[in-house]
Amino acid sequence: MLRRLSARSRVGLVWLLLIALPTIAWSQGSGGTINGTVTDATGAVIPGAVVTIVHAETGVETTTETGINGVYYVPNMAFGEYNIAAESDGFKRSEVQGLRLNANSEIQQSFALEIGAVTEVVEVNAAQVQVQTTSGSVREIPKFSDIGNVLLTFARDRILGVWRVPRSV
Repeated sequence: MLRRLSARSRVGLVWLLLIALPTIAWSQGSGGTINGTVTDATGAVIPGAVVTIVHAETGVETTTETGINGVYYVPNMAFGEYNIAAESDGFKRSEVQGLRLNANSEIQQSFALEIGAVTEVVEVNAAQVQVQTTSGSVREIPKFSDIGNVLLTFARDRILGVWRVPRSV
């Protein structure tokens, strides 16, 4: 079927594949999400609390603040082991260590800060369960051959004019 295409069509097909490959690869990103809520001991949310997320293996530190609803949300984090700490004025600093973020997964870590000086630290070592409880989806990193199959199917079906139309009986 490729033999019947003109040279101009072949060049167009190559350009389309070169443009589509990064788009497909980007949509299959391997970053995860870290989120949670910061409350006080009574369960009231703490807006403006500072949450510090440190990638234990690389030392890369990400800092964010909770919104008016006490929630923090950090997308596109590299997979690996993280230490997460939350602090606010008038409360003890709370830290959780050893949380594992897998590719395309989510860590949901909430904090209940105790009243006290910021210099006092409440430290928790985590043994996180590797079960996804927030959604029913199953995710994995695609193999290079899977991306190639998607591109070939896309090229065959769309570029070469093979349209899958349901037949009526």
